[in-house]
Amino acid sequence: MDVKINCGKGVDNLSADDKLVIDKIVKEYENKIVRHGEKIDVFEVHLKCHQKDGKSKRYNIETKLYIGTFRFETSADDWNLVDALHSAMKKLLSEIEHKVTRVKEDKTWKKKARI
Repeated sequence: MDVKINCGKGVDNLSADDKLVIDKIVKEYENKIVRHGEKIDVFEVHLKCHQKDGKSKRYNIETKLYIGTFRFETSADDWNLVDALHSAMKKLLSEIEHKVTRVKEDKTWKKKARI
């Protein structure tokens, strides 16, 4: 499985340190997702950096994750790159946990109903 990190608009405004932070955080959450026992087919992170006239930048993060037949998408934006990444990844992890536990509960309920 390969993680695709796409940098769209404003990519030239990112420093080398920002790119290292992105790689580190994405790998951290990738490991957390894999711990759920799910096989990841596609994992994409799209980053946009908006900067108008001033010195501060606004980061917009969009994530897409495909696991089997399930598709998960989240987005987050913030003035701080680390906060935006963590926010988007936490939303993604929350959606996965919800779906995985629901599917497991459905399977156990069906087994109990047949007996």
